[in-house]
Amino acid sequence: MQVCALSETLLENATITQLDLSYNFIDDSGMRSIVHLLKINRNLKSLQLEGNCITSAGAASLAAVLSHSSNTGPALHRLSLRGNPLGDEGVAAIAEALRTNVNIRHLDLGRTDMGEKGIVALCAALTDRNFLEILGLEKPLVQGPKDNLMCHMALMIARAHHLSTLGLGKHSLTDSEFETLLAYGLTKNRSITSLDLRANKLSGMSGPALVRLLKECPALRDLNLSHNDLGDSGALAVAQCLPYAHQLRHLDLRGNSIREAGLASLAESLRPSAALESLLLWGNGFGPMSSQAFGDVLEALAAESRKPVMDIAPYEVDGQPGVAAVDVAS
Repeated sequence: MQVCALSETLLENATITQLDLSYNFIDDSGMRSIVHLLKINRNLKSLQLEGNCITSAGAASLAAVLSHSSNTGPALHRLSLRGNPLGDEGVAAIAEALRTNVNIRHLDLGRTDMGEKGIVALCAALTDRNFLEILGLEKPLVQGPKDNLMCHMALMIARAHHLSTLGLGKHSLTDSEFETLLAYGLTKNRSITSLDLRANKLSGMSGPALVRLLKECPALRDLNLSHNDLGDSGALAVAQCLPYAHQLRHLDLRGNSIREAGLASLAESLRPSAALESLLLWGNGFGPMSSQAFGDVLEALAAESRKPVMDIAPYEVDGQPGVAAVDVAS
């Protein structure tokens, strides 16, 4: 009833362009009131419905209005359904609407209980007609081998010529699955500037693939690899190519089981990495050698009036070097 009242109030409002109703208790009946609002008010450009109770039925009613032509349908550019239990049917309904909707540029379907069927439906729709610039697909519910799914995702990525930001956090991606995405998708794409691969299952075996990613994806500026298991070998591979990754600005390697050798190599790579603006490393195995290495390189960079943003601060107590955590916006 509250959503219905709010929607009725906004029907003819020409001022408000962004509506954020995240983390409330909106269900499918409330979604119908919002759909009615979208049919009439074409001034809304952004609709955020994160963390509500919308299921496949609510997604279907939303998809019905989104599938209208650009002249008669909603003018939404941004839509977030993150954290709603849409399931495969709900995601598939939204996917079908995207075949005709050319307005939506930012879509977040992370944590929507979608499984393989939902992702395949979405990839198929976006492969045929893709105008998205930002796509969030965090934490799907997929069990078992994902070879077929990776092929669908890679094809979609390869043809997503407008896509700039892609969120694939918590996909349980293995090294071989990442290699499939890289070879048949990411290296074919020239538009992605931000890639989120946090909390997957990448190990040191992905080192060569990460080198290829940084070399063959010239637009990539922001790479999140936090909470994987790259270890020293993965960190060494990344460190070797950082001085030549002139496009990369932000790199997140927090919580990757990197120890002294890998951290020291990353410290050594910082000085020649002129483009890198931030490097996040907390949650790895800092010891005296790597702490000293970062203390020395950060002091040298400060002398050159260069100060990359980092979430660690080197210090020394009784002649023993160490690092402390620093809060940064990430």
